[in-house]
Amino acid sequence: MEDSYKPNRCSEYLAVMILGASLAFAPSLFALDLTVTRTQDLSFGSFAAVNGGTITIGNFGSRTSTGSIWLNPSAGGTSALFSLAGDPDSTFAVMLPANGTVFLTGPGSPMPVSNFTSNPAGVDGRLDILGAGIVRVGATLGISSGQIPGAYSGNFSITVNYN
Repeated sequence: MEDSYKPNRCSEYLAVMILGASLAFAPSLFALDLTVTRTQDLSFGSFAAVNGGTITIGNFGSRTSTGSIWLNPSAGGTSALFSLAGDPDSTFAVMLPANGTVFLTGPGSPMPVSNFTSNPAGVDGRLDILGAGIVRVGATLGISSGQIPGAYSGNFSITVNYN
């Protein structure tokens, strides 16, 4: 009698199932698109400018001023919020606008928005186990002496990519 190995059907199916599992969880082969959705605008709130200065909104919505700026406490500012969806537990990088590229326009002189910050910052972002994440963005608004009161608005973009 010859002694040779003959696989049974059970071991053949097991080998196929193990191969399928390793392919299904290889994120570099089947990466989901990383989607970014704005859920809250960056707002500097209501204020009065006497001789100019700055207003800074922190990543978590704190608001401070320098110079001769009075901050209206009943109309505070907010940081921008962006919701992310993508591959679970993946890392990502956030790129923010450069100084000198974003301005608020309205009835008076354009006001520069600079020193953008984010949380997470740079390449330190990580989506959770469900593939969700949040990026919070703050910045500093420059206000000139004699800035004309009124409603000012502008736009900025962030770029978010997988690491």
